[in-house]
Amino acid sequence: MAGNQPGDRRSSALEPTAPEMTADLAVDIGQGGTPNSMDTVQMLVPVTEPHLPQIQQEELPDRYVVKETEDDEEVVCCLEAPNIVVQVERGLAVNSANARKSPPGTIFLDGAAQDAPFLDTERHVYNLDHHDGCVRSFTLSTCEQAYILIRKGLHLRERDWTVYANDPDLDTVLAIWVLLNHRRINDEDPEIRHKILPLLRLEGVIDVHGLEMQELACFSEELYQESSAKLSELLEEERDLKKEGKWAEISFAEYTARALRKIDQMVYSPLHFDSFNVIDEIARVEITGKQIAVLCRSETGIYEVEKQLTAIHGDRLGMIVLQKDKQTYSLRQVNLFLPVDLRRVYAQLNLIDPASGSGDNRWGGSAEIGGSPRASGTRLTPAEIADALQRVFNKPTVVQLLSTAAVSVITASIALLSGWSVSQFWQDRSDVFAGTHLAACLLLLLIFARQYPRIYGLRFPIGRDWLLLLPAAFIGALLGGSWIPQGLVGDNTLQINALQTALLALGLPAAAELLFRGLVHGLWTEDLRVQRSKGRWFVSLPAISCALLYALATLIPFVPRMDTISQTWPSTFLPEGLLLRSLGLLGAFLFGLACAMARERSESVLVPVLFHWFCMATFLAYWAL
Repeated sequence: MAGNQPGDRRSSALEPTAPEMTADLAVDIGQGGTPNSMDTVQMLVPVTEPHLPQIQQEELPDRYVVKETEDDEEVVCCLEAPNIVVQVERGLAVNSANARKSPPGTIFLDGAAQDAPFLDTERHVYNLDHHDGCVRSFTLSTCEQAYILIRKGLHLRERDWTVYANDPDLDTVLAIWVLLNHRRINDEDPEIRHKILPLLRLEGVIDVHGLEMQELACFSEELYQESSAKLSELLEEERDLKKEGKWAEISFAEYTARALRKIDQMVYSPLHFDSFNVIDEIARVEITGKQIAVLCRSETGIYEVEKQLTAIHGDRLGMIVLQKDKQTYSLRQVNLFLPVDLRRVYAQLNLIDPASGSGDNRWGGSAEIGGSPRASGTRLTPAEIADALQRVFNKPTVVQLLSTAAVSVITASIALLSGWSVSQFWQDRSDVFAGTHLAACLLLLLIFARQYPRIYGLRFPIGRDWLLLLPAAFIGALLGGSWIPQGLVGDNTLQINALQTALLALGLPAAAELLFRGLVHGLWTEDLRVQRSKGRWFVSLPAISCALLYALATLIPFVPRMDTISQTWPSTFLPEGLLLRSLGLLGAFLFGLACAMARERSESVLVPVLFHWFCMATFLAYWAL
């Protein structure tokens, strides 16, 4: 609450001394205060006064957990409403302009926003308050406002929400409980409403009008005494912490979670949770405009988890990724009408998972249900799986594609210019160019492929269908598409030793493949779909892009590559001038495309390297005869 108000007549110093004490003294409800920043300490044990009526401590599931955000802020989450996070931060006082411009899905409670109560239904921003900008005596308390908002049709499960508060007084805690338990409050059976409403109403009357106006609740004597005792029990930890001077030191998140559990004990019985399973949501990923994928942990099966998550998220739930342990996952497509099914997800996960092998030890299953590699399990983290889902469902924008194209050109230029610049200090030697160019390509690959090396083809080949592309690559090489180093045959043979010859013969083709079929192809593969081993055949945009850039690179004059087409074909069969260069450009594109497709089918950059070496060895053997 944002400061004490005239209606607040409670004092934390009031203590009941006998069971027959009147409720005016027994009900000691938290004062409003000025919030400050949040600290983290060990959880404090609540103090219980023996003479107060105690709520039977039955076995209820612990649904409230305290987590840390990426900004190291503590938040409270409920396992039955994981799309709502509650941040109780000391000193939080958002001004009116910033509050109304908050991100969609924001709810301020009890003074966290310095503004009059408002409902921005277009932007989904709400301020539940009864302090500034209103007649306090004519305005409901925060917890009652939250209840009315839920009962009047605010559908909290249709998006993610962040609830902000600056002090966990009882009015705020009850409002948080109402928001986190919105599904059960809106249940057709009014039992839960009948249990929580007396607490909300009595707390609301006292918080707004003071202790002397409790008669406005219009309770029977029995209901009044019962509700007063419950409110007093909810306040005893706050009262004792303030008396001991510890209120300014505690973790508000931990305190709020404890208070929420106490309310559960007052409202629920174990029968209310017969079908409840503990499901810890790890992450949620927007896979379409209205659909989400949920990554979660649970000891129950995928179908039980599906049932409970459907009750929580409704029609928003599109896909489930269930973690059984760190290596074992089950995948379930809930919505059969998603634009992409699980088979596309398996392909992406196999592309990045270091544990994915060949045969059955891969992510796989049907279009509706599947799982992680059976033999080895997965080595992916939940964050990496969530990232893979985003890549599958979220198509790259034009700006992203242009950015990828620019990065591809820049990295290719850096690798080629590195080889040329260093070779200038050694009389423009081809072997120096090849060695430097190869080292630059390896360094760039290490930089870009740190997180997902398999996207860049850094693995051993799998399958055999990539062999079908060797003839196409060879035809492209015949037309001048391969990078065979100068000076290996003919009258211009270089006078170099065996090591330099091997570096030149093996290094230049390998560097070309690592650069274009490894690095450039991988940059495009991060955002776009490619072929996979034993999958259907198609020509991917990453394959076209790296083949086109490779073909253009063959025109660079300082690359020490042999004019393969002139060496291979008699001059009487060759066109002249531009037509000859166009034929060589076509050959380079065909060779690059075949190598790129083989790299996709084998999932390894080693295959195009072998293709390049094979073509070079064949031509060198032919010219040597």
